[in-house]
Amino acid sequence: MSIKIRYLLNSEIKKFQNFVLDNWKSNNILKKNHILSKEKNVISFYYNFKKKKKINILGIFNKKVLVGALGLIPYNNWDYKLKKDFFMAFMAKSKKYYGDITFNFLKKIYKDINPNFLAVSGFNSKIKKIYNKIGNVYSFDHYYILNPNLQPKVSQKLIAKKKKKKKIIDLKLIISNKIQKLPYCKSFPKKSKKYFINKYLNNPFYNYFVINFFHGKKLVFFFICKKIMISKLNSSIYRIIDFYGNVKKSYNINSEVSKLLIKNKIEYIDFKCFGFKKNILINLGFFKKKKNQIIPGYFEPFIKKNNELKLCIFKNNYNKNLIIVKGDGDQDRPNII
Repeated sequence: MSIKIRYLLNSEIKKFQNFVLDNWKSNNILKKNHILSKEKNVISFYYNFKKKKKINILGIFNKKVLVGALGLIPYNNWDYKLKKDFFMAFMAKSKKYYGDITFNFLKKIYKDINPNFLAVSGFNSKIKKIYNKIGNVYSFDHYYILNPNLQPKVSQKLIAKKKKKKKIIDLKLIISNKIQKLPYCKSFPKKSKKYFINKYLNNPFYNYFVINFFHGKKLVFFFICKKIMISKLNSSIYRIIDFYGNVKKSYNINSEVSKLLIKNKIEYIDFKCFGFKKNILINLGFFKKKKNQIIPGYFEPFIKKNNELKLCIFKNNYNKNLIIVKGDGDQDRPNII
């Protein structure tokens, strides 16, 4: 078997789509409806935003036949000035390939790319067993703030009221569809103004917006959010997709966010993340989701049940101050258009 691993060319997108159509499996069952097999514009946006000759998908070729594929989502896909930080995404192989696809892709990445940061989020228990041997596996934490004035339809058993702690600073909230400047941020991987604009505010698939939080006139952090409408339940929620800035233990946003939810008749806002210091988001005004509570994870299509989001970190040169959110990687790309 003559094996070669290389980046796919932009001219090979159709070949890749046919490969996905023939080889994508979920729970060992072949699925014919994966979005990457149907929508070229999704591939172009998430894997080749700058329209280069090569796209950020590695292929394993047996002679000239594509037998394996791995999507790589680099942070510099949306701003070339950002460093070598990557998320692995789509991965599949054909029956014609008998090697260890994960190991061979990682070997190629370490040798030729040598990233500062490499991780993957959203994978099943079978893959988890493999990742446990070659990386560090974690679970995302899940936080929420519930609208106290609405009868829940999407969620179940969430708590609305929160006691105010002493010596807190209530931050001011301002909604925007622009990013004027970035607040101070000490977490990694680093992101940029251009990154947020290109990835979210210029996104052709979703209408993202920014919730800015100010201490006086100083912008201290913001959330990138989107509104999700569940038409069959006649309800809407907000989902936090990304974050940038610095959260102090004295900051609080519960009152301001609750007012926003009440004003716009939003059932709740939720946030899946990893890396925040213990209790920092609790102090900020969020509740941490408990096992007996339901906050659905899937909306394309909508499934009223929890889904635990896993994270595996293979390489991390930053060591500390690492914050990972749902928007990193491919966990907020469309499944249905």
